[in-house]
Amino acid sequence: MKVCITKPGITSILHFDCRLQGYGNDAVINLVSYHQSTQSLHPSKYRGPPFRTLDYALQDAFKEFLEVRGINVELGNFLIRHLHNKEQQQYVKWLHSLAFIIKKGLESS
Repeated sequence: MKVCITKPGITSILHFDCRLQGYGNDAVINLVSYHQSTQSLHPSKYRGPPFRTLDYALQDAFKEFLEVRGINVELGNFLIRHLHNKEQQQYVKWLHSLAFIIKKGLESS
């Protein structure tokens, strides 16, 4: 998941690329980048060092920074469940549409 943190009245953004290490496990930060504004969110040529190569104290500080704001494993697991449910609902809707088209085609034959 991508997390963008801003402050009211300030245009700069702290951007985190995160992932879950398997269902129910720790959230992992892949990358942290700073952008001067929302218009500068496009990928830059230099994205900084990989997160895992940063000083461990800095890594821990970034993880705590996100957790204080509710970006944690529970949120990640909620998002995964939500996306699975949404995908299932879209699939069922598609099946109903397909059944309607087939039924309509059979009736017109």
